Amino acid sequence: MKQFANIRFFLVLFSFIGLSGLSFAQRVDEFEETFHEAEYVFFSEENYEDALKLFTRLEKMQEENANVKYYIAACYLRLTGDKNKAIPYLEAAVKNVSVDYEYGFEEKRAPLDAFYYLGYIYHINNRLDEAMEVYNEFLSRLSPEEYLKVDFIEQQIEACKIAHKFQDDPIKFEELEINENINRLPFNFSPAVSGDASVMAFTSSLGGDNKIFVCRKISGKWSNPKDITSLLELRGSGTSSSLSYNGEELFITVENQFESDIYLSRREDGKWIKAKKLGKNVNTKYWESGGSLSPDGKCLYFASNRKGGYGELDIYVSELNEKGKWGKAVNLGSEINSPFHDASPVLQNDGKSLYFSSQGHYNMGGYDLFTSVKDDDAKWSTPVNLGYPINSTDDDMNIVPVGNGDVVCYAPFTESGEQGQKIRFIALDTGSGKLEATVQGKIDTDDNYPELTNAFVKVVEKNSGDTVKVVKVDPETGEYSLSMLEGSYSFIFSGDGYEENECNLIIPEHRTTPDINLNQELKSEKLMTGDYILLKNILFAFNEYKLDKEARMELERAIDVLRLYPDLEFEIEGHTDAIGNAEYNMELSAKRARSVLNYLVGRGLDRSRFRTKGYGEIVAVAINDEEEKGDDPEIRRLNRRVEFKVLRSETEVLIEKNVFIPDLFKDNKSLKYTVVVMKVKEKLSKDFFDQFAMKELEYVKEEKTADGYIYTLGVFLQKNEAFRITGDLKKVGLTEARVVDQHELSEIVGEDRVKTEAFFGLPETTNELPVYTIQVLALKWLIDSENSPKYRKYKGTTVYKSKSGYYRYTIGEYKGFTKAKAALKELKLKGHKDAFIRRKSDYEGM
Repeated sequence: MKQFANIRFFLVLFSFIGLSGLSFAQRVDEFEETFHEAEYVFFSEENYEDALKLFTRLEKMQEENANVKYYIAACYLRLTGDKNKAIPYLEAAVKNVSVDYEYGFEEKRAPLDAFYYLGYIYHINNRLDEAMEVYNEFLSRLSPEEYLKVDFIEQQIEACKIAHKFQDDPIKFEELEINENINRLPFNFSPAVSGDASVMAFTSSLGGDNKIFVCRKISGKWSNPKDITSLLELRGSGTSSSLSYNGEELFITVENQFESDIYLSRREDGKWIKAKKLGKNVNTKYWESGGSLSPDGKCLYFASNRKGGYGELDIYVSELNEKGKWGKAVNLGSEINSPFHDASPVLQNDGKSLYFSSQGHYNMGGYDLFTSVKDDDAKWSTPVNLGYPINSTDDDMNIVPVGNGDVVCYAPFTESGEQGQKIRFIALDTGSGKLEATVQGKIDTDDNYPELTNAFVKVVEKNSGDTVKVVKVDPETGEYSLSMLEGSYSFIFSGDGYEENECNLIIPEHRTTPDINLNQELKSEKLMTGDYILLKNILFAFNEYKLDKEARMELERAIDVLRLYPDLEFEIEGHTDAIGNAEYNMELSAKRARSVLNYLVGRGLDRSRFRTKGYGEIVAVAINDEEEKGDDPEIRRLNRRVEFKVLRSETEVLIEKNVFIPDLFKDNKSLKYTVVVMKVKEKLSKDFFDQFAMKELEYVKEEKTADGYIYTLGVFLQKNEAFRITGDLKKVGLTEARVVDQHELSEIVGEDRVKTEAFFGLPETTNELPVYTIQVLALKWLIDSENSPKYRKYKGTTVYKSKSGYYRYTIGEYKGFTKAKAALKELKLKGHKDAFIRRKSDYEGM
């Protein structure tokens, strides 16, 4: 009894001395531990509901922490129906942002991207003027190195202007009544209607699973929907895509965390049968979705992010061969596919009118719905936006033309306070008689010269070959506008010194779409020769040779390419306008060339790859005819420039166009990338990469392959970031470095290993979720008597001996601080009042 009392006294003393000091540390450490866990749940598990709970708990600990508010907003933006809840958190976060933002629990400021997300949430809520104001604030804070973000934000500002225009001129329609049981669940989406309009399928979300329903039109009315999910045997992961013309075949998209495939179910003997995966020409290791059959059953249209596309997700077509198998898929081309996501293709009954969704083209925000028509030469016309309110400033993903397209079926989000999606049928007010369409746009150039000399838009009627209109482009703004009746046309764009560009446009009969926009970029004939490449010309203010922000941004575009192709050599040519004497202008032009060279060298490029030369005023690209127009400062500015001329190249340069897509829009359809540094047969020594002057090589990962070893560096959501690292690797001598996506990597190291955290799991900015245990006792001696009450009380514990001589008794292993905290509460209720949480690794290192 006395011995037990001594033990009790020791425990009380230990608690007072040890735990009183730990209690404050625990409160401090709780924020760090919870933050690490919240990051893990957010980034790696992508469980935004649980992450929101953790970040909300963190906000209560530090109410003024702008970084935590940013994360709370990021969770809401990713939760269906909760986006608007992000607004107050982002409005608070932008008051304390930093260009030097660092990931981690110690950061109290928000990243600069908070401005973008606030602009985005204003944008989708039709607070368009506020959105543009915030977007412009974001633009003003971006550095030249972030030129891809600048391109994207400028596009979003343009989308706000387009939204204003469409909302001021909405399309006319009449909503048709449907069976109210079709929309009895809150979220109903992905409608599919058979070509003969007799069968409809759609998907509803219920308890986290998808349910696929089918209903039939009987006596002109839709029947009650029937749940066929169990018949398809897809375990709640399928989404309806399309129905065949007779409604007897249903195409379904089946997604999981890493891939998506297209399945087909048929109706046999009055019942839908188990869905089967389509063949390898349609489904690949990449992401496929949205299969849609042509009315004759011979062509299948679908979306895929496979290699060789124009954007992140492109639309393809596969034709049925003589053996009844789907043939090799063909990309529909750049007329349909933008640099962003293009998806959800559906063909109208005429077999040539394609409806699809896109994040690109002439867009008012998010995904918009478009239509394009295939002509007799199998060329697709310029996509036309379906207008407001079919399209909103948020994502509009699926639409089905019914019959000849005068009725459409789609599933917009509800506009009331109750969140949801509802299937709707609307009849478009096509009017009567011939309607004129206003076709307008802006012509840009790829060489940074804003003035177009003798630029014209010529319109040719496709059937007759007759030229029906010619309009002159405004030489200063590049804008044009003309009115056209329905028909099929070729628009031919031209300008002095530029190659002609042609696109097709079909204006449908009884047009219901808003005004049509055709923007074009003309390519310089000089650049097309291959003598001058890579970037738009750098322009200067009068009598200046310093680089402004716009000039530095253009140079950053060039730097990313120059790093990838280290064998390219250039002459940097400086030019001036004709003001001033020739000798002074020659020196000024040389200074301009040297300022460009110094910038490139300062960004790490080898000086020996370039030579500079000043040409003064003798090579003018824009003639300032003072007798005819007087002195024109803007024309003179075009001559104050620097150009890049190729001196030597051992490589055929194929410049890949890169675009920025915010991480918010990066989903399972978006590829991840890594850089393959080397692939060798024999394992390299641990210090092999120490010989290269590049700090990032400390993080190279080694993986065993079937025929040797592969060394990779980094995980990237943005492909251009991977290209930058690749350029740096080549610069230090690792010339084999190349960028691969997750599927290319799987071919090298094995599919299963790529799907784990070995490559594409937790981002490097987030700590691995630690394992915790709970200490319940610390003694100078072991409890070694099995018959003692103390032993029975602590049976099942793990004992660690520390360097200080104490034996520390711990209970349990918990992955995540939250789980450990819940277990601690239970232990304290059982009498372990002095127990506390500690990382298991702390004990293993004792």
